[in-house]
Parts: sequence; C-alpha cells; structure tokens
Amino acid sequence: MILAVKDLLTDWKVGIRLISGLVFLIIILGSCTKDKVEPVEIVGSALGTVFSIKLVSIPADVNVSSLQFKIEELLTQIDSFMSVFYPTSEISRFNDTKSTDWFNLSPEVSRVIAESLQISEETGGAFDFTIGNQIELWGFGRSAATGKIPDESKIQTALQTSGYQKFLISKDRSSIRKNDPGLSINLSASAKGYAVDRVAQLLEENKIFSYLVEIGGEIKTKGKKNGAKPWLVAIERPDVNKRSIQKILKLGNDSMATSGDYRNFFEIENQRFSHTIDPKTGWPVNNEIASVSVIHPSCLKADALATALIVMGFERGFQFAQKHNYRVFWILREQGELVEKYSPEFKPFLD
Repeated sequence: MILAVKDLLTDWKVGIRLISGLVFLIIILGSCTKDKVEPVEIVGSALGTVFSIKLVSIPADVNVSSLQFKIEELLTQIDSFMSVFYPTSEISRFNDTKSTDWFNLSPEVSRVIAESLQISEETGGAFDFTIGNQIELWGFGRSAATGKIPDESKIQTALQTSGYQKFLISKDRSSIRKNDPGLSINLSASAKGYAVDRVAQLLEENKIFSYLVEIGGEIKTKGKKNGAKPWLVAIERPDVNKRSIQKILKLGNDSMATSGDYRNFFEIENQRFSHTIDPKTGWPVNNEIASVSVIHPSCLKADALATALIVMGFERGFQFAQKHNYRVFWILREQGELVEKYSPEFKPFLD
C-alpha cells in the first residue's frame, strides 16, 4: 500500500497514519528549508475517538502547549454536553426526562441541534437525530450490541417515539421540547463534525490559517503545508479486513466526512447490520452503498449529509446531491466489486 502511494508521488516523502475513522490522512512532507516551517502536531483522544491536528506558520506569540490545553478543554466540553455516554450531559438529561416542557440548552448544544433539525428537514428525514431509541435498541449507543435482532414489536415501539416532526426548538434556540415523552435524541452523526469546525475556529482566533484538523476521520483543512504544497487526504477503501487507500484528494479550504458500513457493525448468519439506522424502518441500512464521502465548508453538515446519503441509497442520493449541488463521492458494491460514483461537483477533486 505504501509503495503504491510512493509510486504515485515519486518526488515526495509520504507519511501515512492510519486512523480509527473512515478516512486516512496522508501528510505530504517536503524537505525542510529556511523558508518552510515543518508542521507542529497535536494528538490526543476525545469524543470516544482520536484526534490529530497539524499546524503551520504558528504566530510567535502563540504557545503550543497552551493552545493544546485549550483544544482539549474545548473537546472535553463538547463531549460532556452532547455525549449519551455521560448521564449528566444535556442530551442524556433531555432523553431521560419524560416531561414535554421546554428544556434549556447551552449555546454549543443549541447550535448543533438547530443545524441537525434543519438537515433533517432538508433530507426529508433520511438524517434524523431523534432516533436515539433505535440506536440503543440495536446496541450502537450506551447499550452494547447483543448480536441478536431486536423483536419487531420493540422496533415499532421505537419508531413511534421518534421523528424530528415531534421535536421543537424555540425561536431564540435557547430551549427545546418533545411532543412525545419517549422521544430520544442522538448527535453522534453531527457532533464530531461540529467539533472539527469549532477547533478550526479556535485556531483561526489564534491567527493560525494553515492547518489540518481530523477527529475520528472527519477532516477540515485550510491553507498550504510547507509553502505551496497542499494538504492531501484520502478516502479509505471499504475493506473489513485491512486498511488501504481508495482515492487521494486535495481538499483545499474545505471539510470532508465519510460514512460507511464496514467499521461499526455486527453480523448474524453472514448478514451485516451496520450502525446506520434508517429512520423510516427502524432497521440498519442494507443497500449497495459501502461508503459515502461529502465535501462541504461545514464539517458538521458534511458529517450529517454523509449519514443521510447512506440511508437514501445511491439513486435517490445522487438526485438529491444534484439538486443541491453537493460534492459527493460514493463507493458501491456491485456484483462483488467496488464501483466509484460521484456527483458532477465532486469531479474537480479527482483531477
């Protein structure tokens, strides 16, 4: 795998770091000269995954250790507000209450929920953040997977207590409420993307405008690495048994998120049940899509759209992407082969 990439990029040294998400980062390292600043890397764990942040041209008055502390503090705060794995998080407390009264929110959670609701409406419910009960039922939330298919009666009960139409947010976005006491929300398909956006915002507040931020496979890049050289990222080949590269991209000043069926799943009698739940059926998605990658200025939106496009299936998803001019790359399974498809707006990234 590494040799293949070196053959493609013969004049560069290529460092490949495999990460736990669905995307590889390929950092192209040029030779060090006085005019080029080697990137500083900050790594750690947060939001149940790992993160890697690479910075170039750091202002002299910015202390890297202090910056790292601020980044870790920010990610810890986001996790403590939005994770269902913390019983005291805002999301957990909202889910646990059976009240249909207004529930006050922090600005962080309010922003993610407001954008998640907008994307739910735009996608006609293909993305729906109110399927917390379904996620738990299938063992992809706080509850561990049992390796068994849930009873259909429980699936139907979970369906009856979900639906973004049963969810309300106040005009000033400071509070939320549910029309159904049993409704449960889950922000796992948007919180990582939001965290990437917020870290990028923090970097720019510190006058850092050349960076690569990656959290669990969701990515945002800006500026250049080592002068004129671009940041390169790669979409992972959807293979359960090994890690390899499907496609290398020059992302530019954008974000990319990828969703697939080959990392978080369980199998029963050779049938795969992935973590992506169809909000309309209550069952894990089972279609021809192996993975979907979305490029968008907002990593939060790229994250949520990647999930929605998995749910839609290719034909419907392709029409949706064309209608909204979204930049999307699909990897499909067709007769045992992996087939690439992409929207017209994605093509420039492949040239």
